[in-house]
Amino acid sequence: MIDDEEELVPDDVLYRIEVKDVPEQHLAVIRGRTRFPQLSAWLDEAYEELYRFIEERGAERTGSPFAVIPEPSEGEMEVEAAWPMNAPVEGAGRVDTETRPAFRALASLHRGRYEDLPRIYGALWSAIRHEAIEAAGNPREVYLTNPHETDPSENLTEVLWPVRLAPGWTFGEEKFTRPLPPPQLEPVR
Repeated sequence: MIDDEEELVPDDVLYRIEVKDVPEQHLAVIRGRTRFPQLSAWLDEAYEELYRFIEERGAERTGSPFAVIPEPSEGEMEVEAAWPMNAPVEGAGRVDTETRPAFRALASLHRGRYEDLPRIYGALWSAIRHEAIEAAGNPREVYLTNPHETDPSENLTEVLWPVRLAPGWTFGEEKFTRPLPPPQLEPVR
């Protein structure tokens, strides 16, 4: 994708891309290594553990869980599962806690199967490349619906790609839409 060896986004697929400011977050985080075929099971286990961890510490979940997943490969890959919470608490076991600073990101919403998420990554990367934007970190997949309670074709996933924008930068009408209010969704429980 990065080397232009594959089509970034099919002509019949359009994604609404916006610039979004993500506030500082207190997080419960599990990092690990897994292979792509076991990724879904690894994330399920990690989110169950994070859910229990936050509950046991008397904290509250303040948003939806997210994952930072590198480009899939045949070997093992570093994966991060995180869940925002209302206050910093001390980590335990394989759960780390941290406070991450606010950041600006390109954001786009995907409705559908997780297998189709590479399309949205392609759209965001295309916007970064063609608009001369500097990527400032790894993208996150924010899971706005619970895949165990939602038809796979109705999964909602927001992809956030941290960026640095040059002073005075404005979006191009071709790739970007005007900022929209955030979706009014309940956090995944």
